[in-house]
Amino acid sequence: MLEVCAAIDSSGNLDLELVQIGDLARRVGVRVDTLRAWERRYGLLRPSRSAGGFRLYSSDDESVVRSMLAEIDRGYPASQAAKLALARSATRDSQAQQVDTAGTPDDSGRLESLRTQLSEALRRYDGSRAQELLDTVLAEFSLNAVLRDVVLRCLSDIGDAWARGDMTVAEEHFASQLIRERLLALARDWDRGRGPRAVLACPSGERHDIGLICFGIVLSRNGWRITFLGSDTPIDALTGAVSALEPDLVVMAATLEEWFVSMTSQLRALAAERVVVIAGSGATARVARATGATVLHDGPVEAALQIANRTP
Repeated sequence: MLEVCAAIDSSGNLDLELVQIGDLARRVGVRVDTLRAWERRYGLLRPSRSAGGFRLYSSDDESVVRSMLAEIDRGYPASQAAKLALARSATRDSQAQQVDTAGTPDDSGRLESLRTQLSEALRRYDGSRAQELLDTVLAEFSLNAVLRDVVLRCLSDIGDAWARGDMTVAEEHFASQLIRERLLALARDWDRGRGPRAVLACPSGERHDIGLICFGIVLSRNGWRITFLGSDTPIDALTGAVSALEPDLVVMAATLEEWFVSMTSQLRALAAERVVVIAGSGATARVARATGATVLHDGPVEAALQIANRTP
């Protein structure tokens, strides 16, 4: 059960929610026994105690775990990743104390600057710089903010530039592939656990699946197990996977309505047996009426959080 208390975090702000280790594990997508091992071996977490003696973990603990995961994704072993995460946490604490009299740093401006730099690096085919910038935003900001305000906005800018003729096909492919590979690294082990299962796929003809990957990452960090079939998935392959896995949710995303229309009867049959939602610009009210599926109107991050918050 979630236990909520009020406390003062390391930056002096009121932290309204302290959670038990199971809730922290669901948020960060790491097993409880792994978190306990990291706490014991590396001193990674600094829990407080409830009146009943339960260990309670703060937003600072969540941040340092996410920072360690980012270092592991960069290739560092767990012991070194923990040292780097703790060092970064100490630096943030020091900076927070230094700005007490100067006001709150402009996080939105910082994110905007990093997003702009990332877009520029991708357009220059500078993969090393792009990876470095992704390391930075993942270490400094929450995963949801990075996905929503950096990754997805950056891809939107790239898509707009390509549509205007300001970006070549090669530049667009390079940028999309680099970001897609990095996101799939974050999605490692997203099918593990005991939570509800979601099957994610793009219909035949649809090759843009990065938004769906972002959706799956956020849903997995909130306790769901993800089976990702990816882009250009034939409807027969999807129904076969659904039959084998019996998931709690099926999510299909497409940029064009025609990809859904081409599979109307099969999608209607699937929606009669399972909870099916459709997303992307191709997910129209007309498709929903024809198939019985539910439309996700919000962006990938917001939609995933809505579904997670409705989970019993």
